Amino acid sequence: MEQPRGPQFHRGSIPEGRLRLAEYLYYSGRISWRTLVDAIAWQRAQRPTLGRIAVDWGHLNELDVREVLASRRRDRAHGVLFGEQAVRCGLITPRQLLALVGRQRFLQRRIGEYFVDFGFLRPEEIPEIRLAIIRHNLGLGE
Repeated sequence: MEQPRGPQFHRGSIPEGRLRLAEYLYYSGRISWRTLVDAIAWQRAQRPTLGRIAVDWGHLNELDVREVLASRRRDRAHGVLFGEQAVRCGLITPRQLLALVGRQRFLQRRIGEYFVDFGFLRPEEIPEIRLAIIRHNLGLGE
């Protein structure tokens, strides 16, 4: 089946190097750039915030979260992630941050669900595509 081609669809070969599912789908011409961006935004919206998890686990309280956010603004640390800033403020340890990030990743919905939920892929296609990504990432070609 020929894939649609347009200004938002990648027209070249799949670039070398490690690719994740959404990137692979884009570079293989299965989805448009807009769909890639939408999928990433969807996944991010599904992810609980690190501050919420830290509060739920008792590592921080609501005032601590506000302090971290305020210190990011005050220090002009806009590019610094919340967890990194919480460590800088001495509110959590690097080990706690690692555990919080792990929990956040565990709770985040997998991006493949987006492509299935919105009809870009059928569930039975996922294992085949994952195998193609593994082969690509190992440099074994298609």
